Amino acid sequence: MSRAFRAVGSTLALLIAVGGAGCSKKKELSVTGWDPKVGPYTGGGTVTIEGTGFQEGGARGVKVYFGDKEAKVLGWVGDDKLKIETPPGEIGSEVNILLVFDDAKDLTIEKAYRYEDVAKDLSVDALTGDKAKDDGTTTPPGGSAPPPSGTAPPPSGTAPPPAGGTAPPPAGGTPPPAGGTAPPPAGGDAPK
Repeated sequence: MSRAFRAVGSTLALLIAVGGAGCSKKKELSVTGWDPKVGPYTGGGTVTIEGTGFQEGGARGVKVYFGDKEAKVLGWVGDDKLKIETPPGEIGSEVNILLVFDDAKDLTIEKAYRYEDVAKDLSVDALTGDKAKDDGTTTPPGGSAPPPSGTAPPPSGTAPPPAGGTAPPPAGGTPPPAGGTAPPPAGGDAPK
């Protein structure tokens, strides 16, 4: 019987070792990315933060700060994405993003978000964080060049008065004769 117990004990030890090797390693709490990195200074922009270990060990809450201002947490997307709404900030300031979890663990992303005045025409470079080079020329939104200097044509539908100073005839009417007499009234005879 002792051989049977040894066989069962060896099998049990082998099962425990194999079972332990199959357990997944805990995911380390980390941020793997966030988007966008630039937003309106007035706040209200939506930022998605991606990472690992956010919900490891069960659901937990989180508070998010942009600099020293708390952001509104919109919710989790799965276990690895968090959507938040940005608080207002100072134009041109670059702030850290701080995530503080219910279990007192926290993550800081250094200089992670820049506030801009999005009412101004932001270039693609401004949105991606690249510096635009200044070559001295400007192109208005839409990509067309400014019109050349000079006089602009009159608005459509109007014409300048003739050089002689007489006004053009009314639309659909007959001009008065050069002698100054008015045309006869409609349906009647001309005055004598």
